[in-house]
Amino acid sequence: MGRLPDTYRDPNTNQDLPILVRQPYMITGELDVSAGVKDSFPQAQFITDEATAKPLEIHRMIVRLTAFDNGTFANTVLGIGIVSQLYEPQPDVSGMIELKIIDLSRDETVTKNESLVLGLQTANCQTWEWEEPFTVDDLSGFLIDVIPATSFTINAGSATVPSPDEIGVILTIRVEITFEGYLLDLQQPTSPTDQTAK
Repeated sequence: MGRLPDTYRDPNTNQDLPILVRQPYMITGELDVSAGVKDSFPQAQFITDEATAKPLEIHRMIVRLTAFDNGTFANTVLGIGIVSQLYEPQPDVSGMIELKIIDLSRDETVTKNESLVLGLQTANCQTWEWEEPFTVDDLSGFLIDVIPATSFTINAGSATVPSPDEIGVILTIRVEITFEGYLLDLQQPTSPTDQTAK
């Protein structure tokens, strides 16, 4: 990433306002999805609120996926009647979840189409690093659709003693998304009257 910009273009006045301070900030949300059932985060989930009311300069998006099984191993082998439990060991399910991200401040999609999490993430990590900061206006943010695969199927192993991941079935995948960046404190815009007075 290159040198960060010193100014922010105010969409209301079209003035380039000096950035005085960058305050670390993050927006997070989570959603449990089932195979073949498209869902969306609540529209207000990734919108900066009136308490902040500042532009948000985003540097990265972090996606964490956690699989939960239907308790097959616990019910049939252990007999303890668990309905849903953490899938162990955790499989890589980044090829089972697609995301469609819409920037509400510009009414444009950030991803051209639905994109697999596998393709968005930087190799060997859970982040999508943006080469240049992406700034959304105050009181705006993102709408995110989650499109799961039609089936959450994991290839079974060949151990003599069945393990939970061999006979368990993924019931849901928890999608956790975090946007990390900075809130921008800006120098207040000058009015035409102030400029005339000078």
